[in-house]
Amino acid sequence: MDMTEVERRLLGLDDEIHDLLRYISRSKERDMEVELENYEDMKEMISRNLKEPLDATAEIGKMWEKRYLVQ
Repeated sequence: MDMTEVERRLLGLDDEIHDLLRYISRSKERDMEVELENYEDMKEMISRNLKEPLDATAEIGKMWEKRYLVQ
């Protein structure tokens, strides 16, 4: 195998790695968007169900604790 072939293969690998990293980055962005939507939905649900205003963040923390303790 000559150097030209080695360089060509290395460039191909570099492109594949770059594409894979972009895919991972996009996937993480989508996951974060879903988590944010879930968080906002929980805040809305809590505010609708409460008769007096409470700290929504603390309530969400309690809900997550209950969820993980039950499972």
